[in-house]
Amino acid sequence: MPNLAVRRLVTAAVLGASLTAGRDAAGQRAPSFTTPMLSADHWAVRAARRAAMLGLAPERFGWGDGSITQASAGWAILAAADSAARADLPLRNILQSEWQRFAHEFPGVAARLGDGDQRGQRRAAEFLTRKGITSSVEASVVTADNRLLPVRSLDRTRENFAPPTPIGSLGDADLRLQLGAQLGRYAAAEIGAGRTDEDWGVRDWQLVAGAKSLGVWAGERAPDFGPGVGGGLVFDGQASFTGGGFSVTHPVRLPWLLRYLGYARGEMFLSRVDSNAATRHPWVFASHLSIAPHPRLLLGATQAFMFSGEGLPPFTWRNFKEMFLTHGIKVAGSEFENGIASLEAQWRPPLPRIPAVVYVEWGADDNHSALFRFPAVVTGLSILSLPNAPAVSVGLERTSFAKPCSGCGGCACEYYATWYRHYVFMDGWTVDRQPIGHPLGGDGTEWLLYGRFDDARRRLRVDARGFVRDRGRFNLYSPTREGESVGGVVGGEYRLTRTIELHVDAMAERGRGDWSTSSFGAGVRWVP
Repeated sequence: MPNLAVRRLVTAAVLGASLTAGRDAAGQRAPSFTTPMLSADHWAVRAARRAAMLGLAPERFGWGDGSITQASAGWAILAAADSAARADLPLRNILQSEWQRFAHEFPGVAARLGDGDQRGQRRAAEFLTRKGITSSVEASVVTADNRLLPVRSLDRTRENFAPPTPIGSLGDADLRLQLGAQLGRYAAAEIGAGRTDEDWGVRDWQLVAGAKSLGVWAGERAPDFGPGVGGGLVFDGQASFTGGGFSVTHPVRLPWLLRYLGYARGEMFLSRVDSNAATRHPWVFASHLSIAPHPRLLLGATQAFMFSGEGLPPFTWRNFKEMFLTHGIKVAGSEFENGIASLEAQWRPPLPRIPAVVYVEWGADDNHSALFRFPAVVTGLSILSLPNAPAVSVGLERTSFAKPCSGCGGCACEYYATWYRHYVFMDGWTVDRQPIGHPLGGDGTEWLLYGRFDDARRRLRVDARGFVRDRGRFNLYSPTREGESVGGVVGGEYRLTRTIELHVDAMAERGRGDWSTSSFGAGVRWVP
């Protein structure tokens, strides 16, 4: 399927899912109130997704892909804890501890989720006095050495470019204050502010409104789509966008014959970023769709565009529409957009003693035929809970980006199919010179071995990853970091008390040619 067909499919399906939001199936009651969305790296998102992949979350929760709200995550965690307790599973105590942790951090949400049973009424008496208000304070020290800004294209060729630019080492103290509130049943707000990267300011904020399964939002968020642990092909969850959009907060059944496709989830957003090299104030539009035709199978798609901006054809409805239907250049007269799309699948094989998930993401950058001729592919296997160590999960993942014009015989070799490096948006697929997509940076391969110990009962989480990379000559960080490298990431959290949590994170990578980069962070988080 060419990239153009992917654009049409995702757009039509997301709109269909959104317009039919609220057509719920019987027996799949979801939260009927609005809460803010959680960041992709929040512990509750990981807990909810683990519950879904273990088959313990409600079927209507889906697989927990895309953006997840506080209410949706809590719903999945509570249901998983109850299911594991009834089945007397080895994870039952861990899942119950996760729910208790969630109830402490989000008391108003937990109280509403508990409505209708005696336990929920007791929570309500304790928590609703706080009117759904949540807060936290986090202080940390961070260091980073040998950082690089990516390569910058200079014209319509791959040969004329500015190489990666070194930036100074970082050594600083960060401070973050987070405050959120439920504004009745149909609205919520959250704001995060403080000092990050030697600068004070508001980092994340959102105003959310919704009814049934349809929500709308405005704010600053970092989207993270794709099943890969090492990063998504289109969005990696590191780049923040200020804008707005809407989402199907809880998967819904599509109408008519489409109901046989299973539960569907969709979302999209529109943002305007500051600049991309000489192109000031370009727009970014993105959408994500998933369907679950079977409880053990998830199919999804993501698409995104960077388009228009000063000096390029303007953002008009006609130009915008043709990005999806044909190609913007046909109506605008010149190139003004860079589109990236990917398809994904996740499957939970019926293994009785070893819960596992097999996943793949397949993507293309900018060219209609690139999905087959120059694809990027993420494949992986994750074992969610080891038989004799239920709190431990392990996995193996491989990512590969095809070289430009591989298997093409010379077609479009002058301009297209160079991952994340566009000749109109000369900073490529970046925001503020920071990559939006996979951290490998295009052209190359990565093998990733990962493992996690996540036991809320012991108040401890440890996340470790080791990788081997081989970057090609068209990578965002070549030629400075071209070739083979090895590295790893480790992070840990320990809850010292119910309200105080300690955390540490470290990363190191060393490449052939005697280059290296590293970072370290340690801090404390207080949730009153």
